[in-house]
Amino acid sequence: MLGDLTNSGAQPRIVETDALSLFKAGKLGMLVTSTAVLASLHRSAKGSFTLRTAGLPAFGDQPAWPTYSGSGLYVLPRDRRKQQAAWQFLKYLTSDAGFTVITAKIGYLPLRQSTVGGRQFLGEYLLSSPEILPAVRQFTSVAPYQPLRGPNADQARQILQDDLVSAVMLGGADPAATAASVNERLVTLLGAA
Repeated sequence: MLGDLTNSGAQPRIVETDALSLFKAGKLGMLVTSTAVLASLHRSAKGSFTLRTAGLPAFGDQPAWPTYSGSGLYVLPRDRRKQQAAWQFLKYLTSDAGFTVITAKIGYLPLRQSTVGGRQFLGEYLLSSPEILPAVRQFTSVAPYQPLRGPNADQARQILQDDLVSAVMLGGADPAATAASVNERLVTLLGAA
């Protein structure tokens, strides 16, 4: 359905980085992206245009299933004291207080529903920055990101992006046939049966 927007001319055939730059410059009217860029979009919009947000759209009778992924945190010190300090820091980052800072400063959605409710944590921020609310409201329908595993996972992700997503979104490729072809390649690459 998103590929049809490109094929119809409703959206330009440009890569995501170019779309983000055009949107920040006020030259692109709509952008489907991660809340992780929300703080940057706020800065770009200030004094130039009104930033508005909406949840991931649904098409027809198909429900919207936004993907919720986030980032990985790895700390690999060998020194026991540094390990303990890193563990305390990671516990803070994933606490309600830590997610409040991350969400308010970057735009990443918190992994804890408890971070959103009440005024103790994100309540005040949500009142002053309602642009994140549509994503928060979709918490009940998010689908977990399914990471690819194994030594070829990075290569597989790149194939998904280049040979499936970009091919359909920018190149007008047939979604079903392209997905089937890419799936065969990934099964072989990842060793899945």
